[in-house]
Amino acid sequence: MIDCELVVVAKHPELGKVKTRLARGIGDRGAYDLYRAFLADIVARFNVGPHAFAIAFTPEEAAFEDYGTRLFPQRGATLNDRLRTIFVEQRLRANKTLVMSTDSPHVDPAWIARGFAALDEADVVLGPCEDGGYWCVAMRESHDIFSGVAMSTPAVLEQTLDRVRALGLRYVLLPTTFDVDELGDLDRLRDDLAGGDLRLPATLAALRTLAIPESAASDVRATARLHDR
Repeated sequence: MIDCELVVVAKHPELGKVKTRLARGIGDRGAYDLYRAFLADIVARFNVGPHAFAIAFTPEEAAFEDYGTRLFPQRGATLNDRLRTIFVEQRLRANKTLVMSTDSPHVDPAWIARGFAALDEADVVLGPCEDGGYWCVAMRESHDIFSGVAMSTPAVLEQTLDRVRALGLRYVLLPTTFDVDELGDLDRLRDDLAGGDLRLPATLAALRTLAIPESAASDVRATARLHDR
């Protein structure tokens, strides 16, 4: 039994089937290249430190690329089922499991450490996203906090917390961040990279090949002004 394992849930990269919302603005090839860059940077950033690391991929039959780490297929017809199954299976392998998405490669590695540490007292740890979802979920036990949650909607986090509270579980929330799902999110990511503290070399190289319309940049600046009020 290992102490802590970070599991990244990922889709098998396939042209036209990853980052589909982004693809509306940057094309299928741009979205595909960016998604592969996210994966490469996530592995480089988080497959280090005291925790174990694994990638849980979907679809189950995919020939997922070898990133030099543990790979295993997600099992289940829905995301709810697949997440629940990961925690059921991980309970036999790790004392603490934190499951992270591929949509936020920019999260601070220190947040991962905080998530594992929080499980010393909490039953559930969640990392909120601004769109109403979450960028990570962590547990020691395989509590079913996923049934009945409308995944991929703005209600994901709140419905999950309702489920957590209904089960009488203690929870901790990590810092809130954003998923990179829309054109405007790419400008936010570029701004973070321009600061110099965040290093995502594969993602930066992919971003440099993309042309983001000025309208998207304007939308981002307007949103930032609203958040500053």
